[in-house]
Amino acid sequence: MVVRLSFIKRRKMRYLLTAQQMRAADSATSRAIGIPSLVLMERAALAVADAVLPPGGPENNRLPRIAVVAGSGNNGADGIAAGRILTERGCKVRFYMTGREDNKKGSAMEKQLSIIHAYGLTEETFSETTLFDFRPEVIIDAMFGIGLSRRIEGTAERAVHAMESLRRMHGSRVIAVDLPSGISADDGSILGCAVRADETVTFGFLKRGQLLYPGCEYCGKITLADIGITERGLQIGLQGGAAGAPQELLPTAAKRDFNKSLSIVAEGKLTELLMFTYDVERAADLLPPRDPAGNKGTFGKVLAIAGSCNMCGAALLCAESAVRSGAGMVKLFTEECNRVIVQTKLPELLLDTYEPEELLDEATRPAVFDRLAKSLAWADTILLGPGLGRSDASQWLVTFTLAWLAKTYGIAAGSETATDSDAGAGSGTVGTATVTGTGNETSGKMPGAVHKECSGGMETPARDKREAAGETAVPRCRGVVIDADAIRITGSMKELTELLTKVGKATSVVLTPHMAECAALLGTTVTGLRTDTAEKVQRFAREHHCSILCKDARSIGATWHDDRIYLNVSGNDGLATAGSGDVLAGMCAGFLAQGMEGFSALTAAAWLHGKAAELAEWPGSPAVFPEGSAKGRLQSCCGNEGWKAETVGSTGNEGKLESRHGNTRTLMAGDLIRAMEELYYES
Repeated sequence: MVVRLSFIKRRKMRYLLTAQQMRAADSATSRAIGIPSLVLMERAALAVADAVLPPGGPENNRLPRIAVVAGSGNNGADGIAAGRILTERGCKVRFYMTGREDNKKGSAMEKQLSIIHAYGLTEETFSETTLFDFRPEVIIDAMFGIGLSRRIEGTAERAVHAMESLRRMHGSRVIAVDLPSGISADDGSILGCAVRADETVTFGFLKRGQLLYPGCEYCGKITLADIGITERGLQIGLQGGAAGAPQELLPTAAKRDFNKSLSIVAEGKLTELLMFTYDVERAADLLPPRDPAGNKGTFGKVLAIAGSCNMCGAALLCAESAVRSGAGMVKLFTEECNRVIVQTKLPELLLDTYEPEELLDEATRPAVFDRLAKSLAWADTILLGPGLGRSDASQWLVTFTLAWLAKTYGIAAGSETATDSDAGAGSGTVGTATVTGTGNETSGKMPGAVHKECSGGMETPARDKREAAGETAVPRCRGVVIDADAIRITGSMKELTELLTKVGKATSVVLTPHMAECAALLGTTVTGLRTDTAEKVQRFAREHHCSILCKDARSIGATWHDDRIYLNVSGNDGLATAGSGDVLAGMCAGFLAQGMEGFSALTAAAWLHGKAAELAEWPGSPAVFPEGSAKGRLQSCCGNEGWKAETVGSTGNEGKLESRHGNTRTLMAGDLIRAMEELYYES
C-alpha cells in the first residue's frame, strides 16, 4: 500500500543525511552522473572562501590572516583549495596539516597540495606554537568533516583545543568545512572533543549531526551550498547506482518508490532511513486549502476525551487548540467538576460530562458508556488523553474508547474479521486475553473486563451491515490522536496495544508521547531510547499501524507507511512548559478533522507548534499584539522569502540557519494558542 503525504509537496521538504547517505550521493554524482569529483571540490572550496571573504572584499577593506587546519582526507583537500582561493583574493594564508597518512598517489589531497605548490605556497605540520604566533583572524577547520567515526585524539585533539583557545582569547572566527571536527554526522554526538564553529559551510544536503543535539550547538550559522550534488544524485546513490550504473539500469530488486521509501537498500549494504525536515515559508504551505463554501460540518467534528479533577487546563488547551486549528466543531467529554470552568472559558465547545464514581459502579457504568458511545459516533476525529489521569475511571474510558473504535471501524477496514470479543462485548475479554474484575483494581492494571454493559452503543450491527441494510451509518473516522495519560494506559496493557493496532488498520492513529512516555510505550528506558531513537520509533509505528512523534528538543516522527523519518527543528526551550503538549495534540486533531492524512497532520502540527513558540518568544508578549506588528514579526520568525536556494534558515537571519539557545522568554501554553492565531491569520 502506497500512501503519500497529502497536501505537502516534496519541495517543502529538506533531507537530512547520514555520512553514509552523503557519501552515496557524492559517489553517484561523480561516477553515475559524471560530474568529476574535482569539480565538486572546487565548488565546495569556493563556497567556503565566500563565507570567509566575499568576492567583493571585506566591508572594512582589511584582509584577514587565515589559517587552514587540514586533515589528510577529502575534507582537508576542500580546506586547502579554499585557502588557495583566498590567497588569490589577497589574504595571507597558512596551511597546517594534522595528518598525512592518506596522501596517496592520485588522491584529492595530493592534487590540491600540488596546486598550492605551483602557487609557491607550502604546508607545514600543525604546531600550537606556530599557530598562536600567527594569530589568525579566521580559522578554517578542515580536519574531518563527515568522515569521522572514532574519538579524536593526538594531534587532532590538540588542534581542536588550540582553535577553541584562539576563538575565545583572541576572537578568531572559526569556519567549519561541512561539519565541525569532532561532531558525528549521524547523531550529533561529540566524539571526544569538538570544534565550536561560528559558521559551518555544508554541501549538497544538511547532515543529521548539524541539527541534532549537542552537535547543533557547535555549528553556529549553517550555510548550505549547492555544489552540484542534487536530489537526483541522492536518488541514484540510495537506489544502488553509486557504483556507476545509470538509474534505468538498476536491478528491479534495488528500485524503490523514491517518494515513499528512501532507505538505502542496494544489496543490503546500506540500510539507513532517510530523515527530512520542512522547508516552508508560511503555515498555509503545510495545511489543506479551506473550502470557501464549507460549513462547520465540512471542517470536521472533534471529540476530546480529556481532563479530570484539578486537570481542567489540559482539556481547555487541547480543545481550544483544535478549534483554532480549523476544526468545525469540538466536543469535550470530561469530569462534571470541570463544567463551569469549561463553559465559562470556552462557550464554543459542546460538552458532556461524567462522574468518576459512575465508572467504578457496575450499575451506573453502562449509562456513561452509552453517552460516550453516542459522542464517539457523532465525531469524525477523536482526541484521547490530555489531563485524563491514570485512575481506574480513566482506564475504563481509554479501554472503552479503543474497544468501541476497533469494533465500529475495524470491520469497515476489511483487514480482519471483527467479533464481539474484539471489543470485549459480552465476552469478558479484550482481544484474546481473558480478564475479570469489578473495576476497583489497583491503578495501572486492566480495570476489570470490558463487560457487555461496557459496549454501550456497540450492540447494534456493525457499520458494514448497517450500510447494507440501508441504515444510517456512523461517519467514517478521520483519525484518532492519543496523548499523555492515554499513552501510558495503552502501553501498560498488551490488550490495549492490540486494540490500538486494530484501530490503526482502519483509520489514522497519531501518538504524541514525550521521551518518558515513549520509552514506557516501547518497553525501554529513556536512556535506552536515546540510542537509535529513529529506528525504534519507526519499528513501533510499523508494528502498530500508527504515526508517532517522540517529543524532545528535537522531536522525531515516524509512520507505518513511509520509510522516511521526520525531524522537527522548529521551536525553542520555551516549549518546555506545562500544557504545550496539550496544544500540540489539539493541533493534530484539528488538522485530522479537516481531512489531512495522519503523518501529514502530525508533522505539520509539530512544525507549526514550534514556529508558534518562536513567534511567542519575541519581545512584546503575543497576549497583547501591538497593532501593525504582526506581519513584521511573523516574517522574522518564518523568513520573508523562505529558505533561499543556496542557504537554509529557520530564523530569518539572512536566510541562514542559526542555533538559538538560552535567553528564551518564559512561555505559557496560552502564549502558544495566541501565537497560533497570528501564524494562521498571516498565512
